[in-house]
Amino acid sequence: MSEINAIATNNYLLATQQEVSHDNTLSGNGTSASPLGVVTTWINVTSACDVRNISNDSSMTFVYSPALGLVNWTFKFKANAGGTMNTAYRVCTIPAEYRPYSKFEIATPDGNNFCDYFPENGYVIPRNSTGYFSNSMTWPVSSLVQ
Repeated sequence: MSEINAIATNNYLLATQQEVSHDNTLSGNGTSASPLGVVTTWINVTSACDVRNISNDSSMTFVYSPALGLVNWTFKFKANAGGTMNTAYRVCTIPAEYRPYSKFEIATPDGNNFCDYFPENGYVIPRNSTGYFSNSMTWPVSSLVQ
């Protein structure tokens, strides 16, 4: 107990902790001799998503981080057609391993055009809309990819 009192004054700890460096692997035990790092590589998984019914000047990118268990979807698209719950008009299908947990909707800034996401089948479907949509969103995957 006297050692602790000797290095502490007025509730401030005067001793310093040795810095531990980190690498980009998941090996090691966290000591300075064997650092433990975190892999933050994002893998492009766009080809796993069925993208369709969008204009030629549109773009969609899906990237996945296995270490974080996150998917990021960046998009700028114009839906070619829209219909309430009509799967023929879906703009993309997100595979089960990359799906968000729950239903969501995206809207244009004027609030006149909407797309709905359905977690049971991974469909993103315009709701009676041929509007322009642009955004980026990140979510935890509903089932981690091994």
